[in-house]
Amino acid sequence: MVATKTSPMITIQLADDVSKLLAERAGKAGQDVSTFAEMILEKQLKHSSLIEILAPLRAEAEASGITDEEIETMVEEAREAMYREQHGKPSKVT
Repeated sequence: MVATKTSPMITIQLADDVSKLLAERAGKAGQDVSTFAEMILEKQLKHSSLIEILAPLRAEAEASGITDEEIETMVEEAREAMYREQHGKPSKVT
């Protein structure tokens, strides 16, 4: 996104170590600090967090009365089934 004359501008204070890290990463990306900071802020704000993505599943699990242990068992069984399907043998984890 390229700033236009109508785009709002913000000023933030960063700790010295964060400022240095931001400058280093911007340099590695071949961008100036402002452009790089805008890119990572935009990316962070536009993508759903894992908590947001899992919220409906968590609500459904709570409503069903299923325990964390039961969920863990179901996930492990699904992971193992996928491994067996892809590799034709059990995983070393089981």
